[in-house]
Amino acid sequence: MIKSYYPSEALQDKEKHENEIEKVYYFGDKMKALMVLEKDSPKYKVYNANTGRLITEVKAHKSPILSAEYINDLGLIATSSNDLTVNFWESTNFTLKSVLSVPEI
Repeated sequence: MIKSYYPSEALQDKEKHENEIEKVYYFGDKMKALMVLEKDSPKYKVYNANTGRLITEVKAHKSPILSAEYINDLGLIATSSNDLTVNFWESTNFTLKSVLSVPEI
């Protein structure tokens, strides 16, 4: 939870959000990107961490996304959802690479 927030003079989010932002992930090292998950949304948005510009918006699952992680060694982004899947995305072009079905959320 963010305890202190100070508006940035350099970065402004001018994108429309359908729901409140629930989670923000920073994928540094190679990507230098921010991944934004909105509450109860099956989509994720990726922003350039330096400029704040929207890179892409991806409909990732059939149900809301619960979590995401960047796998640096493989150059993949993993997203999980309560649709009982973990999806793996190419970090360069955000295309779906693989879907893993899981028995539980």
